[in-house]
Amino acid sequence: MNKTLILNKLQQYKNFQNLADFAAFLGIELKQLYAWRTKNRYNLDLLRNKFPEVSAAWLMTGEGSMLASGAESPRLAAEYTVIEEPIPEVDRAAQIDALCAHFGGGSTAQLARLLHILPQSISGWRTRNTIDIERCHHYLPGLSASWLITGEGEMLVGDSHHDTTATSHPDDSATPAAIEAMTRIIKEQADEIAFLKGLVRNLQEEGPTRMAAENPWRK
Repeated sequence: MNKTLILNKLQQYKNFQNLADFAAFLGIELKQLYAWRTKNRYNLDLLRNKFPEVSAAWLMTGEGSMLASGAESPRLAAEYTVIEEPIPEVDRAAQIDALCAHFGGGSTAQLARLLHILPQSISGWRTRNTIDIERCHHYLPGLSASWLITGEGEMLVGDSHHDTTATSHPDDSATPAAIEAMTRIIKEQADEIAFLKGLVRNLQEEGPTRMAAENPWRK
């Protein structure tokens, strides 16, 4: 799914003329918005809170109607002041616990293996109260997209059951999808480390200069 296209449509929907204004509306830094576009990803929960009238299914899949059932058209919405009610925050930690119990047999490591990510990634989800909805929906059969997005209703679609032994055989870690996922994770972490190293280097270089500027009488 082309998430950059979805971001472009959301920007046009709110009539923002540039990315800086759009990023300010989203409450994120411009560089983060650039990263979303470059890596073809975004924070679904944040977009749902900023665009409550937009269909969650459309945000997740890019298919169907952009506006949720009963929502006003973009043209009509632009003519009125819309008071946006924040969507209640979903308890992602509870969702992760449920996924671990059902798919991972109570093991975070096993769930991470099924999702083709590192266990540390799931720990990060817990800390930030977030979850990779698309990844979970893709790798965990029978999982309800509605439950993933809202935290409400049944976790599984119908009477779907998942045999974890069928998808966790020893050769899973060597599948092309797993290798691609792990390579992407390593690259993202390497990029983040390089970025942080750059910040540290800048702070180290600016430190003495900044101290001298703030304390001109200090020798």
